[in-house]
Formats: sequence, structure tokens, C-alpha cells
Amino acid sequence: MSAPSIPNTFYLYPDLSGGVDVGLENINVTGLPLIKLEATVKALPKIVTDNTVKMGLDDIRVKELPTVHLELSVAPTRVHYPGHYKLCAAIFGVEFFSLAVCGESMAIAEPYEPHKTEICH
Repeated sequence: MSAPSIPNTFYLYPDLSGGVDVGLENINVTGLPLIKLEATVKALPKIVTDNTVKMGLDDIRVKELPTVHLELSVAPTRVHYPGHYKLCAAIFGVEFFSLAVCGESMAIAEPYEPHKTEICH
């Protein structure tokens, strides 16, 4: 690999617009040697801090705690479970009228969107 040719004498041509021409526009770099850096950490020093800083913050009281809003959400889900409802009329343990409904009940968990009547002003 050959080194770039740099002239021994430099001529400065001052420019009125604020720039300086040094005549180095013919320098070309065709390749750079591979530079390999290696480093290893063999040991870290032990950091011991026995110093304390007194800032006069021993007697601090909180007058009002900030409000924390916690929101838990469940993905829209349908839960089915069996249901058996019975309406019965009895006197002294003797049943004289009953109406029974059997089937499947469903609970739906969906995102809450308040209705117009639920919005507080």
C-alpha cells in the first residue's frame, strides 16, 4: 500500500469570502491498514462508601398523599355457567306451587364505556 503524496511546501491563497485555499485537493486515500484494538478487564476495584451526607431531612411529614389511579382491564370475554332458578311457594315445608327455569347463564366482560346518564359533570 502506498502512502498519499503530500507536498513539502504549502501555498495559502486567502479568499475574501472567509475561506482559505491550501492546495490539498489532490490527496486520495485508497486504503487504510486494519487497526485492531483489544482490551480486557481483569479486576474491578471494590467501592467502599462510609460517608454520610446530612441534609437536614430527618423531620419530613407528608400532609397529603398523591392520588394513584390503578386500572385493570380484562379482554372482552364471555363466561358460560349452568343456571337453575326455582320460584316456590310452600306452607310448613309442603310445596304447593313451583316454577323452575334451567339453562345456561352468561357473564360478559367488556370494556366500560359510560352511557350519557352515567357521566358526572
